[in-house]
Amino acid sequence: MIWDLYILLSSGLCLFHKSYHKNRWIDESIISGFLTAFAAFIKSFDSEEEIESVVMRNIKFVYSSYKDVLFILCADKNEKDDMLKEKLRQIKNTFIDMFSKKLENWNGDISVFRNFERIADDILRTQIKVAIIGKQGVGKTSLLNLILGENIGEEYLPTMVVDIKEYNIPDVNARIIFWDIGGQERFRPMWGRLTRDTDVILFVTDSTPKGVYESRELFKLVTESLDSAKVILIANKQDLPNAMPPEKVGEIFGLKAYGTVAIDPGYRELLLKILSAALKDLVQKKAFTAVQSAS
Repeated sequence: MIWDLYILLSSGLCLFHKSYHKNRWIDESIISGFLTAFAAFIKSFDSEEEIESVVMRNIKFVYSSYKDVLFILCADKNEKDDMLKEKLRQIKNTFIDMFSKKLENWNGDISVFRNFERIADDILRTQIKVAIIGKQGVGKTSLLNLILGENIGEEYLPTMVVDIKEYNIPDVNARIIFWDIGGQERFRPMWGRLTRDTDVILFVTDSTPKGVYESRELFKLVTESLDSAKVILIANKQDLPNAMPPEKVGEIFGLKAYGTVAIDPGYRELLLKILSAALKDLVQKKAFTAVQSAS
């Protein structure tokens, strides 16, 4: 995971900083010490084209320079060098294109660099599309609200076509876009278009025997049209008296099922853990593919 981006002058003045880590222990003294040493060390670079990396404890620093401007990424020590260097190259080139002329007559106002934040996010944070699919009334919207940490209404309001929301999951360095797709029969012909370019499918079924077997037929139709999306099966409404255990639901679908009660906030941690594991692996693969395409 990428933790921080710093753009500094060799004097040590920070022009731009964006942090991408949440709820993670990071020794800020290591970062501070490295930045101070780096400001002096960078002058020994033979070429402004160089992008190098070094690991200190649990932090990998990837760095480069342009004239007296320093570009530094801080990431988990296990992140791939090629991916980090490619992203820093994009950051560096874009920043130079945007601000090199301004820096020639810069008056010291760092606010001029604020509009770089959105561009940095686009480069450093992979976008992941997660589609939530299932029959009408199985709890898709309640499940999304649980993931988002929002209030779960007791009144059932069916989703009309699609509801799109963005959420950042801790430890997943990506923009995650959730598509809550209406389950009514009249919307199903649109599912093909709505799930186009989807990275992850959250397929939701209720856990009653009737609901499971009806959803299984729909599940077959959905997964037949998917190219490479990862599918996560959610056996919702485990609180119903006749609910089938997730192990049995998974056996019927031929895929591991995770049991949930979407109206119970106690299941939120489990859902975030499931999504985090799936998305972190996916983000690494997408980043590697992007690097290969750029090479």
